[in-house]
Amino acid sequence: MRIFAIATALLFGLLQSMTVASADAGFVVDMEKDDILRLDGRRYISDLPVGEEGELTFLRACVRNGVLLLSQRSELNEGRSFNIRVMARRVTQDDVTLEFHPSDDTSPRDLQRKIAGFPARDCEEFSRLYDFGPSYRILSVNGTNRLSDLINTPPFAGALMSR
Repeated sequence: MRIFAIATALLFGLLQSMTVASADAGFVVDMEKDDILRLDGRRYISDLPVGEEGELTFLRACVRNGVLLLSQRSELNEGRSFNIRVMARRVTQDDVTLEFHPSDDTSPRDLQRKIAGFPARDCEEFSRLYDFGPSYRILSVNGTNRLSDLINTPPFAGALMSR
């Protein structure tokens, strides 16, 4: 019984010193990063239920092992869009599809930049610049599931031919 009492006292003292040590370390951030990011009212693709669609503010997509991925921290656009609208639909718990919708003001050069940009981003390099976090697999873009098919379908086909 005495050994149990000593062990309990030691454990209690250890827990107390850990609490004091963390408080002495300075301001403690005791919330998850995703909860902190939502404090200003932002919504992310991960907030959409399966089957719902939302417009992305910035395309946080990159390639890992030949597969195109979208960050679950991709912010949903709440305002007016300019140029190319990027719509993402949650298809399953782990998968999304993307649709690009150019506006009347979208130039062929804008489309060229878009198609040459996101599929060339390596996830390891992209993660050094942006907080990529957990991701969804992108099943299709504008209904195609291969880059070679995508560049031959509107609106990209016409833009790439005008180079």
